[in-house]
Formats: sequence, C-alpha cells, structure tokens
Amino acid sequence: MTKTMATVKQGDKLGSILVAAGLIVPEQLDKALQLQHGTTKRIGQLLVELGLVTDVDIAVALGKQLGIPYVTQAS
Repeated sequence: MTKTMATVKQGDKLGSILVAAGLIVPEQLDKALQLQHGTTKRIGQLLVELGLVTDVDIAVALGKQLGIPYVTQAS
C-alpha cells in the first residue's frame, strides 16, 4: 500500500480503505461497484480482475478492516 492508512478504522468498507490508501480513486471504485451488481463476486475480486490492485493489496486492506495485522513470511 502506497500511503499511510492512519485514518482507516476497523470496520470501514474495503473500497473506502483502498481509496484512503491511494490505491484506487473513487471513480474506479464506483465502476467496480456497478460491475458487481448482478454478480456474486466480491468487490476485492473485481478490483483484482480489473488490474487495479493486487491480491496482497486486498489482503492488507482486509487486515485493516478486520483489525488483523497482515504478516509476511520472513526470508
């Protein structure tokens, strides 16, 4: 994630977290939300499929949303 997420609170919506982190802009989120209607896909999955974020971006944002730290395996 490129920007600090100090303003992100546990329980914020995933799209809002990604916008706050500077990973997507509100217009990209709106487009993904429109595409989501009529599907069973989750917003994170759509954003990855659109090439706007990575799986790791989603994992970190979900960690913030749920209050669970994202941990990587140390080399």
